[in-house]
Amino acid sequence: MFRRLFGDSKSKDTRSSSRTRHTNEQNQDALRTIDHLQQ
Repeated sequence: MFRRLFGDSKSKDTRSSSRTRHTNEQNQDALRTIDHLQQ
């Protein structure tokens, strides 16, 4: 039972981490465009 719960949380962690990585990339793109507009 513990193993099953741990596995579920593990899969959720990997999914959420990949999602945060994707949003971080989008944020970096937005910052780059802002820097370009300011120059």
